[in-house]
Amino acid sequence: SVPPPMQRLAAAIGRRRRSTVEVVKAGHPVLRQKAKELRPSQLGTDEVQGLIGGMVEAMRCKKGVGICAQQVGQPLSLFVMEVTEEHMELFETLYEGDLLDAKPVPLTAIANPTLRLGREMVTHREGCLSIPGFSAHVPRAKNVELRGICAVSGQNIKMNVSGWTARILQHEVDHIHGKMYVDHMIPQSFCHTETMAQFAPTEIDVKNDGLRCMHHIHDKDA
Repeated sequence: SVPPPMQRLAAAIGRRRRSTVEVVKAGHPVLRQKAKELRPSQLGTDEVQGLIGGMVEAMRCKKGVGICAQQVGQPLSLFVMEVTEEHMELFETLYEGDLLDAKPVPLTAIANPTLRLGREMVTHREGCLSIPGFSAHVPRAKNVELRGICAVSGQNIKMNVSGWTARILQHEVDHIHGKMYVDHMIPQSFCHTETMAQFAPTEIDVKNDGLRCMHHIHDKDA
């Protein structure tokens, strides 16, 4: 269930029509900076809560599943994520079976996250809102342990996460450490969405993701 403070944040954001927050693109120095941790006393401030609201707006406007503070120009250890029913319907349309192991994720904001990675690795295609239109296959741990602070309630968080949600977490925590998915990708799989639509399904997309069609393709950006 979504904590009441997050419900209020989501409702306030939902009343706004579109994002006015710019997502910075690859090459911007902030994306290679290591983020600064937030003090607990900072979390409830108007500045940080306003930043969270802007991040959620930008993520939803771009139809992403996650975004970190660096991607809106602020080198702070903070990210938001959300996997909606709309995302799930898209996955079901594009992919055969359940290789992605994707599940809905309520709107979540985490400060100062750390991850403990499991040993089993899986490889799937992922994109990034800071590298629009492109994606590649990236090996990631299938299971992770997340520790951090709920950036809305201030409560400490510890949870075990698997599948697509674990991939989102690793992608966002990479950003917090000044890294991007292109640092870990399988280079031969890097391509533009339009090229995928023309030539897919490729062997690697069928094997790793179960891709079956490219109708109404939508970047799985984070």
